[in-house]
Amino acid sequence: MNRAGARLLSWMPSIGKNFTERRLCATLPSGSPNPYEKEKVKCLLCAHDIKLDYKNSRLLQQFVSSFSGRVYDRHVTGLCSHQHDKLVKTIALSRRAGYMPIFVKDPKYLRDAKLFDPMKPIRSHSFA
Repeated sequence: MNRAGARLLSWMPSIGKNFTERRLCATLPSGSPNPYEKEKVKCLLCAHDIKLDYKNSRLLQQFVSSFSGRVYDRHVTGLCSHQHDKLVKTIALSRRAGYMPIFVKDPKYLRDAKLFDPMKPIRSHSFA
């Protein structure tokens, strides 16, 4: 590329950037939020600021399958990755401490209200 072409490319992005900034500033009033921006969806535990505790087996059992005793995946529960990792560690700690059964869901919690429907996941499974 010749020297003139390099100079042309070096100053073009700055003009384009300034042009879009000026155009954005002219169209949006200052201090107002963008009306087209989507709201961030928080997971169930983050939205209600629920702290996981290994002694709260009633809450932890909501995320465990009543048939196999396995923890439901993130696409079923709708939890964020941070809360799901904390949930798995807390359930493991609760099982080791003896607050939760290992293989099945505790029968006294089978009639509790459901936080989510495992048959209708929030997002489809990647392998399905």
